[in-house]
Amino acid sequence: MAVFNPTTGTELWTSDGTAAGTRLVRDLWPGPAEALPNALLPLGDGRVVFSANDGESGFEPWVSDGTADGTLRIDDLASGFASSGPSEPTRVGDRIAFSADDGVHGRELFAVLLAALPTTQPSGCRPDRLCLHDGRFEVGVVWRDFQGESGPGRVVPGLDSTDSGLFWFFQPANYEFLVKVLDGCGVNGHFWVLAAATTNVEYTLTVADTTTGIAAIYSNALGRSSPAIIDVEALADCP
Repeated sequence: MAVFNPTTGTELWTSDGTAAGTRLVRDLWPGPAEALPNALLPLGDGRVVFSANDGESGFEPWVSDGTADGTLRIDDLASGFASSGPSEPTRVGDRIAFSADDGVHGRELFAVLLAALPTTQPSGCRPDRLCLHDGRFEVGVVWRDFQGESGPGRVVPGLDSTDSGLFWFFQPANYEFLVKVLDGCGVNGHFWVLAAATTNVEYTLTVADTTTGIAAIYSNALGRSSPAIIDVEALADCP
C-alpha cells in the first residue's frame, strides 16, 4: 500500500493489520521526495507489482516481496528520467500485462513473464545482474522480443569466474549471452568489455563500474543478428 509520512514522502508500506506489523518496505526515492507507488497488483504469492518513481528512472514497473532487498525495478522502459507510466496491470496466466509508453512506440500493451521478475540472491548480487571483479562491475541486460514482451536477462548460476558470465532470456538451459570484463589496465589503461549474443531480439547491455558510477551501454535492434562486442576502451578508471 502507499502511505505518506513527512520523513519519506509517499512510499510503499506493508501491514498485517496491526500497528506493530505496519512498516515502510523501502524508501524508493530517498528522503521526503515521493515515489508515489500506484497501480498495485498482488500476485497471490506474497509479491506485488506496482508503478513508482525512484527519482532516477521516472515512473516504471516494480515488484516487491515485502522486503527492502526484494523491492526491485522490473525494467526501465522509457530510458533515463523519462516515465513509461505503467498502468492497469493484470495477471494473465504466467505473465503480467500492462499499459505503458516507452517513448518510442507510444502507449502500448507490454507483458513480462512471472519467471522473469527480478528477485534477490543470498550473495547480494541479483539474478538479473552479473557481478564481476569482486563486485566492482555490475552487468545487466534487458530484452524485447517480436511479440513485444520484455524482461531482464537472467544470470546462469554456478560458473566460477571473476571476469565473465552467461545470461539466459527465455529458458534456463538456452544460453543467449556471453559477457566478459577483462582487466586491460596493464596494456592500455582500460577495462575491456567483450560480449557475444546468439539472438536477433532487441537488447540493451549495461556494464556499470560501481566504483566510479560510469557505465558502458551497448544495444541491438529488433530483427538484427547481434554482432560481437569488442570494446577495449570501455571503462578507463584503472586501480
